[in-house]
Amino acid sequence: MKKPIQKGASNDMATHEVFVLGDLLPLVVGHAKAEGHPTEMVALACFLSLSTVLQAKGIPRETLVQGITASKFPLEFPGDVPPVAVERLAILNEPHFEQFDDLTLACMASNGTNFAHESLACTDPDDDTIWNAHASMINSCNALTVLIMRLSGGKMPGEPDEELFVRPAGETLQ
Repeated sequence: MKKPIQKGASNDMATHEVFVLGDLLPLVVGHAKAEGHPTEMVALACFLSLSTVLQAKGIPRETLVQGITASKFPLEFPGDVPPVAVERLAILNEPHFEQFDDLTLACMASNGTNFAHESLACTDPDDDTIWNAHASMINSCNALTVLIMRLSGGKMPGEPDEELFVRPAGETLQ
């Protein structure tokens, strides 16, 4: 048996426009950019998931199809929808990273290199994606430099005036 729509629920989609345009779509686009996936594929995955939930809640498939047919946006998504501006990452210098503890620096370096790898793994990265991957790698290197300088007592192993040293397995700088 199909469940009726709850009393007090708004069937007027305009009442949800601020949420959809201000919260939901930026999350979809942000996730797509962060993971290096095409926006339309993330939107499609969300649509399929939501349509499954709606059908489980009693909304007939025919109603969903009618909703797609009646939608205001053309189905050639995202070509006809204005692109969302991407904020470029700032390149941060080493003194910026001195405020963080060792574990945070290591995590920042790891997260930054992972972000760069995932950004460049997409099939056709744009200029903003390439810039952000580049900035992320520079910031990761700067975080690592601060961490290494801190752990080595202020000397970068391998600097021209110092021999590169290798520690036996299991030995640390402490």
